[in-house]
Amino acid sequence: QRRRIQQIVTAVQPRNTGHPQRLFLWLVPVGIVGAASFLVPTFDLGPAGYDIVFLGAMLLIGFAVGWMGTNIAVFLLDSSLLFEQLFRRLGRLVTAAFAFLSFYSLLVIAFGAVYRLLSHWALSPQFAVGGVMRELAFSEALYFSLVTLATLGYGDVVPVAAAARILVAIQTVTGLLLLLFGFAEIQRSLRERGEH
Repeated sequence: QRRRIQQIVTAVQPRNTGHPQRLFLWLVPVGIVGAASFLVPTFDLGPAGYDIVFLGAMLLIGFAVGWMGTNIAVFLLDSSLLFEQLFRRLGRLVTAAFAFLSFYSLLVIAFGAVYRLLSHWALSPQFAVGGVMRELAFSEALYFSLVTLATLGYGDVVPVAAAARILVAIQTVTGLLLLLFGFAEIQRSLRERGEH
């Protein structure tokens, strides 16, 4: 079967196997031997008996693998080709997704810093946290920025002043535009690299 296996190894993409269940047929005798091995401890065979049972089980598995060796090799080769394609596609996605996440994180931090500065320098409270109007800590400002950019709006931090509400509106629109253009760019990048 050397020629058949060589064709699979040199294939650019996995074969269209008409009967994939044949590739898994070798698992049936191996599974039966494995299941039967759980019954062996219930019998008192002594050390020599256990050794004989173990050797017999290994022989059965060896015969099954030898009998179905070509199917096992084909299964492993097809699986490796599938994984190679998957990782190639993920590699194309990583660059665009990393750029998107970097810009997204930058917006969260920038708006979080602005919320913190506004909360700290404003003459009146700009935010209510848990129903209490007070100044935002930087960690709360980052959290609020992330929740706002993701358009979740839990309501635990609420902008109460006009300046804070205007900033929230700007960040929400910016977040929606980023999602639209970001996903469009990721799709475009995947299409372009798929054509090359």
